[in-house]
Amino acid sequence: MDDLLRDVDLLSIHMPLTDDTRNLIDASWFKRMKPGVTLLNFARGELVNDADLIEALQDKVATYITDFPQQALLGHPQVVAFPHLGASTRESEVNCAIQAVDTLKLYLETGNIRNSANFPDTELPYVGKRRLAVLHLNVPNMVGQIASRLAENGINIDNMVNRSRNDVAYTMIDIDNHKQEELSVHALYDIEGVMRVREF
Repeated sequence: MDDLLRDVDLLSIHMPLTDDTRNLIDASWFKRMKPGVTLLNFARGELVNDADLIEALQDKVATYITDFPQQALLGHPQVVAFPHLGASTRESEVNCAIQAVDTLKLYLETGNIRNSANFPDTELPYVGKRRLAVLHLNVPNMVGQIASRLAENGINIDNMVNRSRNDVAYTMIDIDNHKQEELSVHALYDIEGVMRVREF
């Protein structure tokens, strides 16, 4: 790192923000840099110690470029700050719309959940069998109660997956020994904690 900092003209930061990396780029880093360095930060603003950076802008850092501008840096002549809007280009808007439609289509056709804000990501390969998707509270014995209720009604589980996020859980079950007209999900609604059941 010492060799890098002594020789680098452009330093681009690429690291996650954790307890260990918060304010990592500080006076000790700036002292090792040669004068005239340009610092690019498109990772997280909190990786750089702003007070130390302001000092370094006097003699070491020629330009600081970031899309996480802190209040203390706004208006500084050596700071190039712009909004954190990388996802708002025309291409990214189109790609995001396509991804949203594909994700919704996947859920409507198979029950699989991807990128949900409120529910756990849950995927079970869809092989064309009858599928139940059960949204329920994330409490002990829910999966056992659901499986028991299906067994009581003569329904065999071929494959299943259960995922949870905070207070909710989502269980998908593929079944293989029924006639469609005989399948009823009303019995599952009798289980305390079951919020919604969908058939595919």
